[in-house]
Amino acid sequence: MQPNPSIRILDIMLVEDDEVDVMHVQRCFKKMGVKHRLHVFEDSTRAFQQLMDEAYPLPQVILLDINMPKMNGLELLARLRNNPRTAHLMVFMMSTSANQADRTAAYQNQVAGYIIKPLSATDFADSLQKLMRFIDLCAFP
Repeated sequence: MQPNPSIRILDIMLVEDDEVDVMHVQRCFKKMGVKHRLHVFEDSTRAFQQLMDEAYPLPQVILLDINMPKMNGLELLARLRNNPRTAHLMVFMMSTSANQADRTAAYQNQVAGYIIKPLSATDFADSLQKLMRFIDLCAFP
């Protein structure tokens, strides 16, 4: 993906406890020339605390894993949707779970999209590139 200088730089929060997946996203962003700022949180509880901090500028997009310790991604999504400060945020679930119940729960909480993480690095990079193209097309409040 070629960077477009007319596109604004967004803040993207990645909530992912798998260090390998985090590094993969970072490598893909670099390889694709993505200029958006990536803020990584390995703990959904810590991510929620940060989002509730009025001094913390909210990201435009959240990439959220489901399977995490303490508070899973679906629980975090529900909390975000039930809070006026964060209810509007664009959240994409990125998970290895193809479970129908997980997808249903995510969409019931107005997730912008549910992406099943491909197992191959090439397919993962392709999915991430498509997602970044979509995000770059979106207008944000």
